[in-house]
Amino acid sequence: GLLYDRLPTIEQAKMRIAAAELNARCEAIGGSFLESVPAGGDIYLLKHVLHDWDDERAVQILRHTAQAMSSTSPLLVIQGVLNPANGADRLLKLNDLVYSSTSGRVRTLSEFTELFQLAGLRLDQVITTRIPDITILVARRQR
Repeated sequence: GLLYDRLPTIEQAKMRIAAAELNARCEAIGGSFLESVPAGGDIYLLKHVLHDWDDERAVQILRHTAQAMSSTSPLLVIQGVLNPANGADRLLKLNDLVYSSTSGRVRTLSEFTELFQLAGLRLDQVITTRIPDITILVARRQR
């Protein structure tokens, strides 16, 4: 596996990887997905990332990811997905208030679909879970 994150996070991750004796199985690289994403991955994963960013930056992150992906690589986006018709989404609505203070937000499925399209991706599958802030969106590069 490859962990790609900001340099301070990577420095801590490298210590944990070494302590767990996983150096042969894990690589940690510092960088910014706002600039690029390492190519060559079999699967790409963004977990609880996009809600931190406005639409412009979210598309930028997704576009860089799409550029790094092969034609067969899936992207798994693990996020809360807001269902405006569902009053039970209290946790997500509260999170939306919190994220709005940093220009991020919780998005609906149609909003994610639009972000994917703008980034050169297509939504292939939606996997719901029992956890309100965990939905798995599977996207692939547009052909």
